[in-house]
Amino acid sequence: MSRNVRRYASVRPLNSETPGTLNITGNYAANNLYAIVFAPGDTLAGQNRSTSQNALCTTTGTTIVASHCASNYLEGSNANKSTEASPVAGVNPNPNYLANLASSTFNDQLIFITKQQLFSTIEKRIGREAKVCLDGYAVANGNKYPWAVPVSPAPTSLQQSQGNKDTLFGRFATLTPAQVDNMRIKFELLQVAINNFAASHSSTDYTAMVNAANQAESSADAVYSYYDSSNPARDAAKAMADAAKDISDLAITASAANISAAQQALTTKINDFNNLVPNPWPNCTLFTSAYWNDWKNLVFYQIANGFKPGSGTPSTCGGNCLSVQGSGHSNAGSGTYHAVVIVAGEKLTATRTVTAAGDYLEAINLLPSNNSA
Repeated sequence: MSRNVRRYASVRPLNSETPGTLNITGNYAANNLYAIVFAPGDTLAGQNRSTSQNALCTTTGTTIVASHCASNYLEGSNANKSTEASPVAGVNPNPNYLANLASSTFNDQLIFITKQQLFSTIEKRIGREAKVCLDGYAVANGNKYPWAVPVSPAPTSLQQSQGNKDTLFGRFATLTPAQVDNMRIKFELLQVAINNFAASHSSTDYTAMVNAANQAESSADAVYSYYDSSNPARDAAKAMADAAKDISDLAITASAANISAAQQALTTKINDFNNLVPNPWPNCTLFTSAYWNDWKNLVFYQIANGFKPGSGTPSTCGGNCLSVQGSGHSNAGSGTYHAVVIVAGEKLTATRTVTAAGDYLEAINLLPSNNSA
């Protein structure tokens, strides 16, 4: 097995760009291989497969039970030592193996796994998991999909965390700013505290509600300062802070109607903010998996204009949805897709620049270049 893809391999990232380290020469040549499986033939002259006799093993350079020595089964370079750390001085891991026609001196048979064979399947798996994330997001957000992270110019940390308004094509935004996560928790606690006070009107629950409101207000102020002045989420966070302050100003004798009105106003402000900064991806394990960091730059998506975030009801396609073309798709030509996930394969250029989508995707998959459906 190629040391690049073995368990606990130190090579990173581990994705479709990870090279294999094994090669085959002879009557069949192949390189960039991930694994080779050997089937030794009958015992040839000089080979000893005894399970009880000790003998010098040319593979390891040590005396061991004959049946444990690879050169008693395999011929030529196939029998060379191939472990990561060889006990034989000056012997490096063996990357080169031999495939020849059977003869009196060679009868090994072998089959191998190429990088393409392995990662073409994994790429499809990554694409399916990314689709699950998009589908879950749409279900939780009124059949609307999230803004994408722009590819170029280099996205800001804020864009990487929540996408960029009006960007329909790009990479996935998989992080939520810590301030936003904290704010959501504080407002959840505030809503519980309001309900408790509304039910009891006790001084203890009143104090707890005021404390929760002050903490929620403080957390919303932190989020407000996080955004630049052009981001509408800034104003939505400020509105949430104001709503929390109004609740903290409620008198202990506040009527049920006053409490209900304050709660309704708060809920409206929370919904306004969540429409601008949606909750983290529901039912999505891809972005928290150990392997996502190796793949995140290779996964892109496009959403149809009628299903972008914002107010209003998602439109029907009306000729403005996305289509998938080519023989590699069973429904090629269909123009009814609300979103499309694209996983880049092995690089075709010498190098890749993370801000150049053309280094990852072929020209037809870069369209529409103007971010319209």
